[in-house]
Amino acid sequence: MNYFNKFVDKSDYFESIIEKEIVLFGAGVKAHMFYNDFKKLLNIKCCISNRTDEHECFFDDGHIVNIYRVDDFLKNNNENIFIIICADDSFDMENQLVAYGLNAGIDYIKHEWFRMIISNKKIAVFYGVCYLRPIKEYITKSDEFNKEYDSFMWLSYKQFDALGYLFLRWLLHFCDLFIYNNVISMKENAINKGLISLLPENCKKISIATVGAPIIHMQAINKNINNKDYYVVSNISAYGPFTMSDYNINKMIDDGLSEKDVMRKVKSDDIYLKSDIIKNFNKNKRKLQIQDTGANITISDYIIDNIKTKRVFLDNIHVSNEVIVEITNRLLEFIGYNRIEYNKIYDWKTMVYVSEVPVYPCVANELDLEIYLDETIKYKLFTFEGYKAVEFNEYIERYYEYTKKMREYILYGIFPKGGI
Repeated sequence: MNYFNKFVDKSDYFESIIEKEIVLFGAGVKAHMFYNDFKKLLNIKCCISNRTDEHECFFDDGHIVNIYRVDDFLKNNNENIFIIICADDSFDMENQLVAYGLNAGIDYIKHEWFRMIISNKKIAVFYGVCYLRPIKEYITKSDEFNKEYDSFMWLSYKQFDALGYLFLRWLLHFCDLFIYNNVISMKENAINKGLISLLPENCKKISIATVGAPIIHMQAINKNINNKDYYVVSNISAYGPFTMSDYNINKMIDDGLSEKDVMRKVKSDDIYLKSDIIKNFNKNKRKLQIQDTGANITISDYIIDNIKTKRVFLDNIHVSNEVIVEITNRLLEFIGYNRIEYNKIYDWKTMVYVSEVPVYPCVANELDLEIYLDETIKYKLFTFEGYKAVEFNEYIERYYEYTKKMREYILYGIFPKGGI
């Protein structure tokens, strides 16, 4: 039987905690703050610490408790106690508790989790790909939403450490609103189903379409199996500003073309056949519509209707600020709240932390993408020095120089072959 199933809600869970003797892991500022806030609610017995120079903790009201060494205390005291971790950087502390067979949520929680448990707000969990993070951040601009929910975000493609997974499982049992990406792959769908099975029956579940397609960024399509994809130019790399490989330029660099020749080719009208541009657009238009299938919150109609006049994709898989805002407002309406006005402060800084990739002139011309027909249009290049506003030519120049250097580094063994 799942331990959490016996609790009706988080207040019922809280009642099970206050019946126990409370042990504070840590004796510093966080422990003092926790004691001051909850001394009347909880039976705080003592503190535990790994520091050998701490023996007693003097609280502000004059109350004094003993400080025991963690290992000594846990060997002899593991019944009817509940541990509150009073530290922000608690990874090692949690590992120490787990090593003694203690479980997150059952035998211990972090101090911030406890504060959430006694909050009157409901819990909203966002679980999915990268653009769910800015949706979660933008939705907090809704006073209606904030009044009702505390929000938490997990990226589905990041591998959980054991403790992070324990916390997620614990949190889902008290979740009131679960917002997740609708996915097509069997593996990701199975993971979603597993997490959904942990949710209480009255939890509201809302799926958002997972969108992404090289509908206007054809340079992201790799047709040459021998083409080297320099892994340092990748959306999963920590290196450099370029988050999408341009397979045309990569091949030109391999073929020894100069920067001048590369610039001439990518700006030419014949780098793609017109028929191929139209075929690619229609194929990926259909792909976007398929990605909407089964989702509560769909977005392909907005993307397709606005693709000529608005920046809807930053690259082949990351959506723009405008799309983030529209998804958020559709989500608010689905929940039953009012839309929120688009704050223009986001026009410059992209909500998703990637660079904006230019659209080739021939693609913009053939598809009549009005917003990209202006040769002076600037793209947002995400660098370690902040955002840079660059025109098409400067982006190509920077990409050529960067990728050529990375190619040389890989060839000379500075980076391992095949990636970092």
